Amino acid sequence: MPLLLRAQCCLWLCCWSCCHCPAAAFDYTWPPPMRIEPQAFWRDFVDNDVLSGSFVQYVNCDVKPWDQFREAFQAHFYSGEWKEDGETWFGKATASNLLSMAEAIVQRWQDQDLQPSSAAGSSGGSATSVLSIMQKVYEFLVRISHPPGEISVQSFTGACLPGILAAVCVYARMLEAMSKSHLNRQHLAASSPSNYSALQPQRSVPEDIFKHYQSDLHHLISSIVLNEGLLLPDLFSVPGWPGIDTRLLEEILHRPRRDEHTLNTERSIPSRMPTPQRYYSATDPQGVSSWGRQAVNIMAARADMLHGAWVEHGPRQELPWHVLGPPHMPSDSAKLESEFCPGLSHKVRMLSMISGHGALDLEIPELLLQLFPRWFEPRFLMVTGEATLICARTEGSTVLDKLCPDWLESRRLLRASRGERRSLRHRRRRRHRRFRYPWYGRTWLQRKKELGTKHKLQLFEGVSYLHPRDPRVFFETGHGDTVIPDLITTANFLEAMYMHWRFPSVPLILFFGAPVLFQAAEDVASGNLNILNKYWNGVRDLMLRASDGKVLIAAESLFRSEQFFWQTGVEVPFLRPMSVWINASYAPRSPKHHGGAVLLHSRGRLKHEHEFFHFTKLMAGSNFPYDLVPQRGMVPFKTIAGFHAVVIVPWSPELCMLRNLFRMRMPLLVPDRSLLRNLVHVANMRIMPFPYFGQHPQLDKRIVNAVHPYDPFQDTIRSAGDERGMRARAYWAEYSEYLLLPALLHFVSAADLLVQLHAMEGRKVSQRMRAAYLNDIEDMRGFWLELLPVLTR
Repeated sequence: MPLLLRAQCCLWLCCWSCCHCPAAAFDYTWPPPMRIEPQAFWRDFVDNDVLSGSFVQYVNCDVKPWDQFREAFQAHFYSGEWKEDGETWFGKATASNLLSMAEAIVQRWQDQDLQPSSAAGSSGGSATSVLSIMQKVYEFLVRISHPPGEISVQSFTGACLPGILAAVCVYARMLEAMSKSHLNRQHLAASSPSNYSALQPQRSVPEDIFKHYQSDLHHLISSIVLNEGLLLPDLFSVPGWPGIDTRLLEEILHRPRRDEHTLNTERSIPSRMPTPQRYYSATDPQGVSSWGRQAVNIMAARADMLHGAWVEHGPRQELPWHVLGPPHMPSDSAKLESEFCPGLSHKVRMLSMISGHGALDLEIPELLLQLFPRWFEPRFLMVTGEATLICARTEGSTVLDKLCPDWLESRRLLRASRGERRSLRHRRRRRHRRFRYPWYGRTWLQRKKELGTKHKLQLFEGVSYLHPRDPRVFFETGHGDTVIPDLITTANFLEAMYMHWRFPSVPLILFFGAPVLFQAAEDVASGNLNILNKYWNGVRDLMLRASDGKVLIAAESLFRSEQFFWQTGVEVPFLRPMSVWINASYAPRSPKHHGGAVLLHSRGRLKHEHEFFHFTKLMAGSNFPYDLVPQRGMVPFKTIAGFHAVVIVPWSPELCMLRNLFRMRMPLLVPDRSLLRNLVHVANMRIMPFPYFGQHPQLDKRIVNAVHPYDPFQDTIRSAGDERGMRARAYWAEYSEYLLLPALLHFVSAADLLVQLHAMEGRKVSQRMRAAYLNDIEDMRGFWLELLPVLTR
């Protein structure tokens, strides 16, 4: 990113956090595919021992035959010659010298690592070469995740994968230029007849020779970037090989399929992205709800006033902030101090279901209780057989601290009572009844599989989700009577369908985090069309009630909101989790240069996560100010608060942990846009054999296709050389939370991560995050002040 643009972005963030937010500073332009710094930039950090000089030389392959080729490639890349068109590039002397070295490396790679039959293009040889290359790439990962000299590798690939990728790219570009120029093809045949004939001696037509060898070379590149191998060139990029990233390999694979010189590098802005004034907002930034549309208009008018004041007073004069107002929607203080609903003579009886994801289940009720503590009488209901996992993973919630012991004790008593009954020898066997155990949530039909077909079928019939007379779903009055709740909250589509069937007059809030069809995907795979139709009918009923104002359907992220629109054609607001239940805040335990530590968030979700973190730790020099600590298991939030920052390498478009740490004001480092476009789709890539990508049978697909040109499920898992897949991944990555949360620090490589940590001022970053969070809380207050009376009217 150009220094001026980076300075503008930093100035915008600083001003935004201080309520000084000129809209003109926000820029939507597409940055370079990857931020590339000159070698002198890295040399300064190596000389100061922020980066380990010995390890940088080790991963740069500072030995023969790589050193001369690396220096020539660096000079060629930084001079800009690589960006010239193919024939002009091929005709330059520097390119010819670079090509001769690249050709020697590719030939050596073929002789040492590739199966002989792979060059002939046979199907068996190609399949063998894919497995062989994948093994040798793993050797390279093992090598760079250990100190220099500790691991010895035998393969040419394991010795220097970036150098091989650079040589392959240079050689592939030569083949592209040669296949287009008959004159250059004759020149190659005359100057190097042995190499020319070795490519395909049985071929007589030069065009076929180049095209065929291009195909084999691209097959080898594709085997390196297969599936999650697509992440390797980005995650393990090193300073000595500039520009060797996934984007470059994608262009090499793409060129034979198109006549254009390179991919279009313009950023494709989705049509439904928030406006610049609401880009980082946590509360309906797209203006789906009436409150959101009003906020968009007010913030746009405020931006125009701010720009006019900026022009009138100048950047060095104090601006009239009392006239401009705050950078959030002002709340109606009179409505806030009044009773929630004049027609109610009691607090709102709120029933909150906790079933599968503790953080999402708690988000809405905990937020409402913090915003309006005088308005609600809450009751939390644990309705799952996986309560142990919820209690273990949702650490820090006072609600679960009270609820989990009671739940676990009730389950222990239930198991004990069952054991006593089974111990009776002559007990008459009875046929199991449906509602045998009414006090303990779900009935005996509920097995370990939460989403079984039998469970869903009985749920749709309304007979087996909760006991019809379960006293926990009713509230007691002061006169000893029981009444139904005034409001129900859940994060589960199936629960929402059942509770809406059970209490059709009670308003309901559905705050979901998974794709809409995720809970019925196994029925799609099994061909249970009856269940699938019932499920879609239940979703349709919820959407109809939402249009009547009795149900609120909201998504936890902008990505999920747009996925819901893709599958149903219905717009739902995005509400970012505020995680008000978190019980810790940023408070580093040790100073920066004296024992301070940075946590590397690791859950084992990425295939090469372990190697990347070890690679990063080894690259840190002796003057690097922090200890890098990989996460091991579940870490309490109060322990995390003692770190100086947290590094997250994501695998999905959003993480609850990301919003939890933002609530703690913990400085966060996440990958740059150039890395995110592939990283955030790993989860979908793994789940896609699970058919959860279907659209509503009554959906008019022309509506969603007019808004979103790419499928968020199937287009994002296409191969590396597929142009539609490349564009789809970049398009849908724009909706990820790692770009929409303010005050995050972005890195493009392990070396860049260490440099940013070295320069980071954690306290200032934390202050910006706190200012953004407080603005979001005020927006949330205004949103719920307007919506709750409508829901409960």
